Amino acid sequence: MRAKQSPCGLRYFAHDPHAPACSTAGESLEHHRLKQALAAGARAAGHRAELEAAGPGGRWRADVLATCPRTGRRTALEAQLSPLIRESAIERTGRYRQEGVEVVWFAIRERLWQAAVPSARVNPDRTAQEWRLDDALYRFTTEECYCDRPCPTGLHSHWAQSALSLPCFLLLLLTHQLHPHPWKTPGAWVPVEDLAAEEAFRAEKNAARVGPALRLRPDLATVMAGFNDLIRPGFDAARATDLLEEMFAELTAAGAHVVTVTYPDIGRIAPLARPMRPRVLDFNAQIRSTAARYPGVTVVDTFPHTFTTDARMWSSDRLHASPLGHARFAAAVAHALNLPGSNETWTLPLPPQPPRTAWQATGTELRWIAGFGGSWIYRRLRGRSSGDGHSARRPELAPVTPQAPG
Repeated sequence: MRAKQSPCGLRYFAHDPHAPACSTAGESLEHHRLKQALAAGARAAGHRAELEAAGPGGRWRADVLATCPRTGRRTALEAQLSPLIRESAIERTGRYRQEGVEVVWFAIRERLWQAAVPSARVNPDRTAQEWRLDDALYRFTTEECYCDRPCPTGLHSHWAQSALSLPCFLLLLLTHQLHPHPWKTPGAWVPVEDLAAEEAFRAEKNAARVGPALRLRPDLATVMAGFNDLIRPGFDAARATDLLEEMFAELTAAGAHVVTVTYPDIGRIAPLARPMRPRVLDFNAQIRSTAARYPGVTVVDTFPHTFTTDARMWSSDRLHASPLGHARFAAAVAHALNLPGSNETWTLPLPPQPPRTAWQATGTELRWIAGFGGSWIYRRLRGRSSGDGHSARRPELAPVTPQAPG
């Protein structure tokens, strides 16, 4: 072992690459116990396990190197209990991969670097003398929908955390039955079979959603999805965009022209949502690139227009458009489709309002939090929706028949 210092000034101990005989000198008892548990779990999964295995020329040294006797596939299992900077974790992972070695890092508390490399968080159960993973495994589950507004398939779906022992985790990992969590949750993994189950469920749900629209043989369809999800924890722009693309493909293949939109800067609509601006930018970019692959899809790009974040464009909950907002968005769609009588007046800014004092702005935000923001957070914590207990005004998709005057 020798003392080293990271570029950020962090002091730590590292293996001397020129001293391959060094084994456990200088490591903590907990680190040693975790290494032994990793090796035992790898052997129980039918792999050879070598402690302190060095790579060619000392480029890397694995705490435990698990090798499949049948395929020769090698996996480094790193017990990383001491501090580590993110860049170092990425660089060391890259060194393993250059040699054809997969690597998974194990820590006992949440670390910033876990989001950047394959990792898992373990907990020492000293009562049972074993290591456990309480929040590393996610399972895809469905349950019957009891809402007044039934889901298209009659089922809700979600990913539920599941605890498991370290030997069980290693058995699933080393036999190719696990995949890093697709939503990039640090230290989380999902069974490969559950990913397939989710894809099948999404296909069924999408067919139930788009099917009624296709049966009407529309000439024009508007598709907007993902905005409600955007403000929820765990939002993944790629997954939401995949759903949009499925609808784009089915509707355009049936001969319909599709109109979709980008979303405004929600941080300017509700200041508490400012941290979500990168999500909006990322999601809008993916909407544009996805729509560009389909000649039959038109994008109404609302993000560049500052008036779309004006409070007068939105109702008091700041989630639904006001009458003025609906009129402006309808005019934007008409102009994008080049309909007769449409023009660019929808892009004009709204008339200026008298400036507000800091006290007035603060009072407005506090009233919104008391009336809408706080209740939204409370419902999220309870797993409830504002739509619970309410039925749809038009529960079945059907043609709209204008009523005769009077």
